[in-house]
Amino acid sequence: MTEPQDPYVGKMIGECLVRRPIKRGGMGAVYLAFDHILKREVAIKVMDVACRRDDDAVRRFHREARILGGLNHKNVAQVHRAGQFNGIPYYVMEYIDGPSLKDLLSEKGKLTGSRCVNYLIQAAEGLRAAADQNVIHRDVKPANIMVTSEDVIKIVDFGISKILDEDTYKTQTGMFMGTPRYMAPEQTRGYEVDRRTDIYSLGATFYHLIAGRPPFDSDSALRLMEAHQNDPVPDIKLLAPHTPDRVCNIIYGMLMKRPDDRFQNYNQIIAALRNIHGKVTQDLASFDSIVQHDLPPISPADKARATPLSLDDRMSLEREEAERRHSRFILITGVVVVVALVLAVMFRPRTPPQTAAPPPTNRAASEMSAMMKTLKEAQDMNQEMRMKQARQIWESENALNSPDAPPDASGNAKIQKDVLDDIYE
Repeated sequence: MTEPQDPYVGKMIGECLVRRPIKRGGMGAVYLAFDHILKREVAIKVMDVACRRDDDAVRRFHREARILGGLNHKNVAQVHRAGQFNGIPYYVMEYIDGPSLKDLLSEKGKLTGSRCVNYLIQAAEGLRAAADQNVIHRDVKPANIMVTSEDVIKIVDFGISKILDEDTYKTQTGMFMGTPRYMAPEQTRGYEVDRRTDIYSLGATFYHLIAGRPPFDSDSALRLMEAHQNDPVPDIKLLAPHTPDRVCNIIYGMLMKRPDDRFQNYNQIIAALRNIHGKVTQDLASFDSIVQHDLPPISPADKARATPLSLDDRMSLEREEAERRHSRFILITGVVVVVALVLAVMFRPRTPPQTAAPPPTNRAASEMSAMMKTLKEAQDMNQEMRMKQARQIWESENALNSPDAPPDASGNAKIQKDVLDDIYE
């Protein structure tokens, strides 16, 4: 069964003879044609018949032709003129006789070396020209970056681009437009975009070019957008170990989550890349050797580490790494607490030790013995005085019994006797 013939091949569209289809997209198809006015091959983009009833799609198609027609830069595909064929919009643009970066990725798997840096510089220059005209592409990706046979980069497909400060064709709040695999976080949230949005998408595109896979990948558009919003960018060196650190850092600087943390304009990116391209020849020579020579055998462990991971695997690894970081934090905190306690004990103020009272010395014992002796002598002296007093009383009593005693002496004797009895009780 033969395929139906294309309705435009072999026909004249304006002044151009259509030869063959090049590619088809959501809004139409691109054909190779020969322009009888310019006397050279051109490309004609013709809107799909089904889309011409969609006013929004028609407006987007005309905007793309107008934007491209106003951008005169060697790294942006040039539009020569626009018109209608049987009521169907079309525009004539330069023919790019080369593949897209998407085609190169499909063919080679990845692209490294000074050639890659050169491509990134040219793409940044093309997008800078658009940004200088207040045009934001909003769909920068490998399929929309073409390479001519002379290795010249051409930015194409401005179909969903945005013109800053223009009131027409504004998207509703919360809507997003673009390709989720390369979209900036603010774009996935439906926020306002600016040139830094394209800078992020360009960084994601060249991450894919160097690493052989985009920074985040999933079959779910929602998971992709969440990853761009929240997940850290995986290390490029896990997939492309020989990539110079300077190149990695530029890509990371383009892929920062917050627009204010990224490169703020293309001049900064181009200056950094030209410094690498012009001066770091040794690093780039080893970088180039990856695509010019066969790689040496690698161990199974290194091969597994360099194998592209799915988003689920990468999220699992991130969780494991977070758990390891938490465990290390707990361990370090415990060590710090123990060290602090040891230092506190070592350097706390010292108080003199409480000592027991010294045992009595010989001198003290002698003094105690002398005191006891003195008390004994006092007791003996008191006893002696009492005995003396008793003898006196006894003598007085004998005197009372004598015939010469006075008459009242008997009463005194009685009192003295009572005293004597008290002494001897």
